Amino acid sequence: MRVFILTLIVFFCVISGKSHGGVTDRIKINNYNLTITSNGNGCLLDYNGRSTGTIRLIPKPPCYFLRRDKGGPVKKFSYPDVKINAVIIIAGTPITDEVRKDYRLPPDTVCGSEAQGILFSKTGIRLSRAEILYGGVACRDSGVDEKDFWHFAHHEK
Repeated sequence: MRVFILTLIVFFCVISGKSHGGVTDRIKINNYNLTITSNGNGCLLDYNGRSTGTIRLIPKPPCYFLRRDKGGPVKKFSYPDVKINAVIIIAGTPITDEVRKDYRLPPDTVCGSEAQGILFSKTGIRLSRAEILYGGVACRDSGVDEKDFWHFAHHEK
């Protein structure tokens, strides 16, 4: 009987737990294949194109590329004045239920409270040197304002 109860407890913990392992998003942009993976306590950006590598991201899992529309292309902007071919944003660190309620967001809308910029230039791909954006709400399928992309491209330390 104890084994049966223990098995049920483990089963319900597994199916109700918020596992963030594995691939959470992937795109192709600027001749790079990008994949975001989560290992439970961090997000990694794997890239393969002119160069190959992995970048550890600051936001907590799950992490996603911000898109223009649900299932649509990734949201990106270019800034030739600072020699940036494209800026994309990755959001993570899930919002709290309280924030979700304050913003009147449906339960199935995927949003994060931290965002980090990824820059593409003729020299390759890299993280923005600007601080990550904390405390706001960045939703996977509605993105953020263009000013945030501009911030990542222009506020290099």
